[in-house]
Amino acid sequence: MLKTTITIPTYWTRKYGEKGSPEDAVFDHPTPLDQQGSLHRCLESLAALKSKDFQVLIITAPVNLQLVDRVEKVVEKIIAPFRKIFPVIQFGVKELESAQKILESRDLEGGLLSLKSYPNIRNCQLIGALLLDSDLIVAVDDDETVPEDFID
Repeated sequence: MLKTTITIPTYWTRKYGEKGSPEDAVFDHPTPLDQQGSLHRCLESLAALKSKDFQVLIITAPVNLQLVDRVEKVVEKIIAPFRKIFPVIQFGVKELESAQKILESRDLEGGLLSLKSYPNIRNCQLIGALLLDSDLIVAVDDDETVPEDFID
């Protein structure tokens, strides 16, 4: 059986109405910290899958590093109940730094990974899943839902 990892990037910003910063990353639909967003609904659809032979890797991308602790806590609250149904791992800033060091120790470019741009976040999805010894990587956005036979 193939080891399957479903990777889900999730993008977060300040509470609704809070002023941004010029250093903020630009994402087309980040979830404000004071709103639930769509990640929970996405995970609910995964919980309804017929096959439970997969793990989930959540790539948590805040628009600004000043938000890291708050964003990761909010995402942790969202994903915690799903750990009873399937394995869920949050890939945040600490995991990013570890993955960058692993790449650099193998003479690869650690700068290919970051949580600031879509291409580098896609790289995090791939590298994170590979570091989990995945045979099959399935990428789903946090605003998607999947049918119950999706893995099949």
